[in-house]
Amino acid sequence: MVRERELELQHTFGKACEFQQELIEILEWISLQQEKFANLDSSFTSNDPKTIRVQINLLKEFKEQIDPEQLKMNLLNQKFNELKSNIKSNQSFDVLESLQEPLNSANKEWKRLQSSIIDRKSNLQNALIEMGQFS
Repeated sequence: MVRERELELQHTFGKACEFQQELIEILEWISLQQEKFANLDSSFTSNDPKTIRVQINLLKEFKEQIDPEQLKMNLLNQKFNELKSNIKSNQSFDVLESLQEPLNSANKEWKRLQSSIIDRKSNLQNALIEMGQFS
């Protein structure tokens, strides 16, 4: 019984370490994408419809690059839920708690990035509409 529990704890710990590494990687990736978006966003200063269209296309390309990562975010959340369902002791619960906050942060930052892209696209399209250039 004790040996079985020990193996179960080792397995859970291994999964938690794997999860933590994936979480660190996605947090770093999101941070890099936020920087890229900020640079993309800060380059917009034109009232020229052609320049605005170029910005819309750049934004579209950027979104196409990051959209596939949604699957990784979904899988990360699923792995966390699986870890949660395997937790049966207070010690393991401490490990789980230490992962919850960074996961929440990753989800929040991911949603913020997605929202910023949508807002930026809307602003660019509205600028074209105001110029009578939206098609």
